Amino acid sequence: MQNFIEGFQWAIPEAFHDALSICSFNRGDVFYSHQWGYLSSENLARQSSQEFFSIQIIDAQSKSAPTELHSDEGGGKKRLHRFHKNWNAPIVVAG
Repeated sequence: MQNFIEGFQWAIPEAFHDALSICSFNRGDVFYSHQWGYLSSENLARQSSQEFFSIQIIDAQSKSAPTELHSDEGGGKKRLHRFHKNWNAPIVVAG
């Protein structure tokens, strides 16, 4: 089973760590309210006795390339600025 980022109500996989740090998500990204959501449908049917939810990013504004995250000069300020810019950017989700 994969690892999840601690401190969130929903199960957010570690694979989204960088995207989450700048609040930048892509079309097709799917998040589940419980870790069971990431199981295969066969295992999910066996494991899940509780209701859970999912959301999928349908559309998101184009964002800066993730490689800019690791800029040495003013990286922290750039990351914070990008986070706020992306936080306010519109997205469309399907629930």
